[in-house]
Amino acid sequence: MFPLAAAGALDGPGRDAWQRPDEVVAAIGLRPGDRVADVGCGTGYFTLRFLDAVGPRGHVLAVDIQQGMLDIVAARLPDDARGCVTLRCSAPARPIEAGDALDVVFCANTLKEVPDDDARSFVQSMAAGLVPGGRLVVIDWLPRRMALGPPLDQRVAPDRIRALAAGAGLVEIADVDLLPTHAFLVFRRQD
Repeated sequence: MFPLAAAGALDGPGRDAWQRPDEVVAAIGLRPGDRVADVGCGTGYFTLRFLDAVGPRGHVLAVDIQQGMLDIVAARLPDDARGCVTLRCSAPARPIEAGDALDVVFCANTLKEVPDDDARSFVQSMAAGLVPGGRLVVIDWLPRRMALGPPLDQRVAPDRIRALAAGAGLVEIADVDLLPTHAFLVFRRQD
């Protein structure tokens, strides 16, 4: 779990350079009116960008296991957007509910934080919350040595992400070559 005391680092001045958030959001292809979840939203780094992408007819579900992070997101929301965002403090293994009916579930830099015993149910939860044809987008640190990011033993290999998604009934539709430091995988719910 990312320490709440270090939450300011999630919006550090150098993050835009390696996370490339505007390009990430464009690559996801959100449309006005979409319902999107930001799982492991932290301070709302992507949540606020998703809000802009889906517009006033869309909805953003910001999910985190720390209420303190959600409080930071709430404080950052523009007044006119509060009705378009739901903040959810979730259990580690169940961030999304089957009835959420989401077009996109987005999970960045978070899967590595999930204990191995919970990883399967975590991904199954995200898959179950998608509408038929909905997409799960997972972005996480590549398991190789680099100056940025968490220790090597805390990273999740892309093949592990693929196996978890396949086990949840999802089909890979894209391996986006955008971030040199991260896997960027997109899966679809087929039913």
